Amino acid sequence: MPRLTSNSTLILFIVTFLFSPFIQSEVFTATDDIEKLIYSEYKLYHELDNYIKLQQNRLVTLRKLLDEIKSQMHGVHLKGYEQGKHPLAVFLLVRRFLRNWKELEATAEEEQIFNDKLLDTFAYYKRTFPNLQDLEGSAEAILRLQDVYNLKEIDLASGIIDGGPRLGVQLSWLDCFTIGKKAYENEDFERSYKWMKIVQRSQNPSISSDQWVKILDYLAFSAYKLGNVKEAMNLTQALLKLDPKHERAKQNIYYYEKVLTKNSDGKEGEDSLSQDENDWSHEFDFYKKLCRGGPKAKAGDNKMVSNHLTCYQLRQHARLLFSPINVEVISLQPYILIYHNLLNDLEVEALKTLAAPMLQRATVHNKDTGKLEYATYRISKSAWLNDDDHPLVRRISTLIEDVTGLTMESAEALQIANYGIGGHYEPHFDHADSGTDVFKTWKGGNRIATMLIYLSSVELGGATVFSSAGVRIEPRQGSAAFWYNLHRNGNGNNLTRHAACPVLIGSKWIANKWIHQVGQELRHQCTLNSND
Repeated sequence: MPRLTSNSTLILFIVTFLFSPFIQSEVFTATDDIEKLIYSEYKLYHELDNYIKLQQNRLVTLRKLLDEIKSQMHGVHLKGYEQGKHPLAVFLLVRRFLRNWKELEATAEEEQIFNDKLLDTFAYYKRTFPNLQDLEGSAEAILRLQDVYNLKEIDLASGIIDGGPRLGVQLSWLDCFTIGKKAYENEDFERSYKWMKIVQRSQNPSISSDQWVKILDYLAFSAYKLGNVKEAMNLTQALLKLDPKHERAKQNIYYYEKVLTKNSDGKEGEDSLSQDENDWSHEFDFYKKLCRGGPKAKAGDNKMVSNHLTCYQLRQHARLLFSPINVEVISLQPYILIYHNLLNDLEVEALKTLAAPMLQRATVHNKDTGKLEYATYRISKSAWLNDDDHPLVRRISTLIEDVTGLTMESAEALQIANYGIGGHYEPHFDHADSGTDVFKTWKGGNRIATMLIYLSSVELGGATVFSSAGVRIEPRQGSAAFWYNLHRNGNGNNLTRHAACPVLIGSKWIANKWIHQVGQELRHQCTLNSND
């Protein structure tokens, strides 16, 4: 049953009073009745007048909130679903729902403005609304893109990504604070410092005293972690002027004074990296350079090797006789092939349509526990399609068998993956180390080979890079990359360590087919040679 508010009760009373056929009143027979009628008209008029004014005021408030949302929506130059391809537009979209739409909803509920139909509509769409975790994930994605593609804070705050479309709006001080706070939580103090500096320099009059305390607190500690103790001291002193009882700030002042007494230059040395951290740092730096399009395939550096990087048409199977596949050898170590236009546009869209309702956040195998878990180094959603799910999936398995010459009898189901804002997968191997628990679930042995099919092209970023071999592959819709993860002797090929670079601008969809060892004995013969 629809709920009755105080407003609707008033209207019901008035309508009943005016139009009820049971009201009997012989007004003309006495002046006393006429006076009562005059009083009734006076009271009814003022009750309705006050009600209308109250509703008008409520609607004016709601209109202002809605106009602010409209202004922010139209301020972004990207229209429609194009916003979903731009990381800053996505961040602003998520922020808009968490702040503006949430405020509008709270106001409407408090003032009881929405009728039942509008309440139902709001509740229906609210199921898709983002939460605080989405805002933090969007902020972290922007920091990741900064790190990999060397983007400057001041450009991002102005809505600019080099090579991409201009956003048309600037980030607010609160947006910059949100990103800087996330950097601080990640202990990325260099970016935390730079984002908070943008907030400080804005001197926005809407920043409250309490908010300034937080800004200066983050900024001071970030400065200290970067080795600038003197600036950290000055910022903390400014904080204490706003909040003299801030205990941590008072403790920090005491510590900073001791450091300054010890080091007159106001600087403090940085901690050195361990050997493992140093090795990872070097690999990650090279991975980032590859993502930016820096180094090309190392195989191409040697002219004699480059002569063996060829292109040819594949028609070895009867099914390929009248529709051969164009193949490009892009690397010999590891051996990597590109199958151009392996799938057509209709097949690509059909796969995405089949997978979309089943997408769930991708997981990784924990080496220690052997269990699947979420990880920040892999951000995407995936779904699995079996050959029995649709004739198209079976046809693709048959096609992969035709072009690779490998049996699909022990292959995994086709995995469809869609990368979100800044979606990526850091350097990893597809094959498993011997002796790990994963072999308990992989009954077909190790992953001998990988077929990676690109289901979309990407405007900026999103390349597949082999960090140990220096190979970079840009996504092209319908094309596929193929490589062997194992040497013929069964050992893993360390040169196949690869990564999915973060998507900078665009939408990235892929399909993975992981092919296992069992059944390949006569198709890809093994060897006892340790070098093979």
